[in-house]
Amino acid sequence: MSKPARSQPAKPILVDRRLLGSWRSNRRRTMAEWVWPRSMKPDRRKWFAGLFGHLKQLYTPRYVTSDLKGFCGRDRYEVVAMDADSVAILWGTGQILHIHFEDDWYWISLGRNREWFKRVKSKTRQAAARRS
Repeated sequence: MSKPARSQPAKPILVDRRLLGSWRSNRRRTMAEWVWPRSMKPDRRKWFAGLFGHLKQLYTPRYVTSDLKGFCGRDRYEVVAMDADSVAILWGTGQILHIHFEDDWYWISLGRNREWFKRVKSKTRQAAARRS
């Protein structure tokens, strides 16, 4: 008789608690350091800058839900590495995203630029902050 195959134990999921919760793209901080191509005309810069500040994201331990002006999506992700200042996540599409934290902010690299996101404080978090 052959032995039955053993099933592998479930791989524990990594969770970076800094990431959990709601975040919103911040146009002002993103544009403050944006490096524009010399060839881009002012009207195109204005249009392009208008794309930022609308994306809202809600991170749970396994999923991120995104809302961009009413266009919503939900994607699975997995934390693959983290350190004191950042986390690397693997999207369901196979893309790795490196997120860098600074207090209640995080940023992601967009080529030689970066997009900033600010944590959206829930009403319960705001009330707790006022009490302390």
